[in-house]
Amino acid sequence: MHRIDHATAQGGLFTEGDPQTALPATVVTDDWLNSVQEEIVKVVVDGGGAALNKADNGQLLAAIQKIVQDNLLPAGTCVDWSLDTPPTGFFVRNGANYAPLDYANLFAAIGYRYGRVGDNFCVPDDRGKVTRYTDLGRGMDPDAASRFMRRTCTTASGSAVITAINGTVPFAVGQAVSGPGIPAGATIVNIDSATQLTISAAATASAAGVELRIVVGDVVGSEQDDATKTHYHVDGLASSGSGLSRYGHEDTGAPAARYDEETSLSASNITVGHKTSSVGGAETRGKNTSKLPLIKY
Repeated sequence: MHRIDHATAQGGLFTEGDPQTALPATVVTDDWLNSVQEEIVKVVVDGGGAALNKADNGQLLAAIQKIVQDNLLPAGTCVDWSLDTPPTGFFVRNGANYAPLDYANLFAAIGYRYGRVGDNFCVPDDRGKVTRYTDLGRGMDPDAASRFMRRTCTTASGSAVITAINGTVPFAVGQAVSGPGIPAGATIVNIDSATQLTISAAATASAAGVELRIVVGDVVGSEQDDATKTHYHVDGLASSGSGLSRYGHEDTGAPAARYDEETSLSASNITVGHKTSSVGGAETRGKNTSKLPLIKY
């Protein structure tokens, strides 16, 4: 782009002219008008991704709004939303699949990390789950090495080839795999294609559309099942000498020396009491608020 540069311009600026001083009005040249036009066209077409429409006088505004939105958050950014429907520019993180050509920016960001359907890529499926940040070697996630990703697949009894997998990214040779009909301890020995793996042991059953779990470790997009930290619970009274001692908790297979704070008791002087009735709900959870999980495209 350039400032008006005709001889009648004053320092690159327009003037209406002044007859009393013989100052001519600035001539609006074709090259300046074409320059301005092409700058605007680039904003609408290249920045806004729209085809020029003579009947639409709002294209420049729409293009500027899109450019601002695209650059505030890069494609692949995940956010929580406080309404039931996503705003323009976002998908719900529900595992749905999309065409790479239609959403090139998002595909460039996440590729097939979260699975594929044909040539389409999938977005993460974070419905009903709580986010845990990648440990990155800090040690706050003691089970980081066992984190996994889910896929669906087809197994054939007697064959070590797993087919119809909805994506083999970001898997690697040596990673452990598990699923219906897959022997314990099986690992990936070859990534045959975008939808097929060869594992170290032949499947013992044939099935289609079953869940395949691949242990990927502490990587973005991996999961963990719910779990309760190791502890012990045997309730009872213990006799110590001539009388009854403390009430405590002890795992049936653990050393009796862990009986509450008493370190002198032995397994022979613990009298097991009763088993408590089942209490609680369907899961262990903290207080929470529901949000709509979104990803920027």
